[in-house]
Amino acid sequence: MSKLGIFIDYDNVYDIIDKKYNKNESIEIHIKFFENLWEKFKEYDIVKFIAFIDFTKINKNNLITELQKRSVKLEHCYSNGAKEEYRKNASDLALCISVIKSIYELDIDTYVLISSDCDMIPILNELKFRSKKTIHIFSPTCANRDIKEYDKDKKWAVINDFYSIEEILGVEVYEDKISKIEDLHLKEIVGKSLLRIFENISMQRTKENKYGFGYLTSDIMKSNEMVKEDAQKIAKAIKEKGVIVALPELIDGKFENLRLNKNHKWVCEFLKDKIEVEENKDIFIEK
Repeated sequence: MSKLGIFIDYDNVYDIIDKKYNKNESIEIHIKFFENLWEKFKEYDIVKFIAFIDFTKINKNNLITELQKRSVKLEHCYSNGAKEEYRKNASDLALCISVIKSIYELDIDTYVLISSDCDMIPILNELKFRSKKTIHIFSPTCANRDIKEYDKDKKWAVINDFYSIEEILGVEVYEDKISKIEDLHLKEIVGKSLLRIFENISMQRTKENKYGFGYLTSDIMKSNEMVKEDAQKIAKAIKEKGVIVALPELIDGKFENLRLNKNHKWVCEFLKDKIEVEENKDIFIEK
C-alpha cells in the first residue's frame, strides 16, 4: 500500500472555507472538510496528516479539539497579531519545511499539498524531481492563473493529480454576485440588516464603545444568511454610500469606529422611530 502524507496550509484553507462557504459561522463545515479528506484517501496508508495555522484563528467552539479527535496534527504558526487583511502568517513556509524534513525522515510515496498559494509550486517541483507522486488541492476562487490553468498531462507537470477544495467539501464553487449589485437589491439587504446593526452598536456602546468593520460584516451575514465574502462586499458598499460612517477617533489608533448616518434616506426609512430618541443620539451621527 502506497504511503501518503497530507500537508495543509490551514491558514489559507480556513479563510477560504470561512469566507466563501460558511454561512452559519459553524465549525461543522471545517470538520466535514477533514473527514472528507480521510475518506478521499482511505485507500492509502496515511503516515502523516498535519495542518498549519495560527491557533488564535481557530481557538473557538472547540474546533482544535474536534480536529485532534480526527487524528489531525495541528501545528501553531504565529501571525503578526493583526486582524483580517492585515494579518501575515508563516503557515505556508512551515508547510514547506515540514515537507522537506519528511523526505529524509519518512518513507512517503505520495504527497498531498493543500493550499491556494502560488508559492506551493517550488516545493511541488522539488518533490517531482525526487520521484514522488504529488496531489495538489486548492480553490479556483483564490488560486493564481498559473495554478488554475495547470495541465497535469504535460511532460513538465510538477503534479500528478489535483482536486478543488470545493470538491472535497461537496459544494459548488463560490460565485461573486455582489460586486455589481444594483441599488434596489442593496437597499433590500440594508433594510434587513439595519435593526441588528442599530442594536449591536447600542450594545457595544455600553461595553467598549467599539463597533468596527468586523461587527458590521457579522451583522450583515446574520441578517441575510450570506457568506462572509459577500457580507464584506456589502459592508464596503454601504460605507461608500454613506449609510455607515466612521467617528473621527480610531479604535486603538488603527481601526474605524462606525455609526449610522441619521441623514441617509435608507436609515431614515428603516429606523425612523429610533433616530430622534434622546438615548440613541450617540448611535447616529450627522453626515
